[in-house]
Amino acid sequence: MGANQSVHPISRGPQSTGRTRIVSKVLYGSNYTKANRMFVERGRDGKEACIVVQPVAALCCPYEFAICWFSPFISVPSGPVVLYQNWGRNAGTLSPGCKPCWPGWRRISHLVSLQLVTYNHAPKKCPTRDHVFVDLDLSVTLKVNKEQVPKFIFEMGAERLDAYLSFQVEESIRGLVYDVTHDRVNDMRGEFAEDMLAVLQTKVERFGVDIKAVKITNVALPNILQERRHPRRNQTARHAVGATPSQWLIAHRSREYDVLQDAADDAK
Repeated sequence: MGANQSVHPISRGPQSTGRTRIVSKVLYGSNYTKANRMFVERGRDGKEACIVVQPVAALCCPYEFAICWFSPFISVPSGPVVLYQNWGRNAGTLSPGCKPCWPGWRRISHLVSLQLVTYNHAPKKCPTRDHVFVDLDLSVTLKVNKEQVPKFIFEMGAERLDAYLSFQVEESIRGLVYDVTHDRVNDMRGEFAEDMLAVLQTKVERFGVDIKAVKITNVALPNILQERRHPRRNQTARHAVGATPSQWLIAHRSREYDVLQDAADDAK
């Protein structure tokens, strides 16, 4: 595994396509200030969110000889929570700054980001009560609790959080969608988001993760149902293809009228 290489979680099948991946990365050497740059990198496809950096020494020194080895100093970066070990056992956190005469039996084990992370997910083919399959896009804003960083690292970790969130988001949104008919899914976005926020928070808070917000950004019905919901708008759009500028203006005004008419119909 090369420097700065991500530890990829196990894919959860076709439902996981296009979602954010929460990962940890490996840092070789003792330049720990690189961690802050690694936290903001999003991977080749722009879908990675790194929240943990694990340093690995460039040279392996057995603990039997570590008593004879000292580093002149190390620089602990500000921003992330830094965990360190004595003789391989967790010894707590380090404050930022320069640490002179760093002994060989002591090492930094984890750097954990406290930044907000936006986790995007796109569950596909969620069945409604009337057996219509809808696609949704949603985002979850979360962060690691500063007071519970050791608990998060040793009981959850980045890869397990990624798999756990994927499962819980899929399960929660499918359960909520299945309770309503397809014509109410779009109107229930706010209620779905509130319910998911409460469910996810109860699931992950004991592992040191705080869910700050859940937002459903898009609901997509099958094309045939979308056309049935807005027949006048679709007909106007088809007629506008290949039209002259004056005909485009008429079509644009017609679409505005359709939107107002739909709003009036919904208000009845």
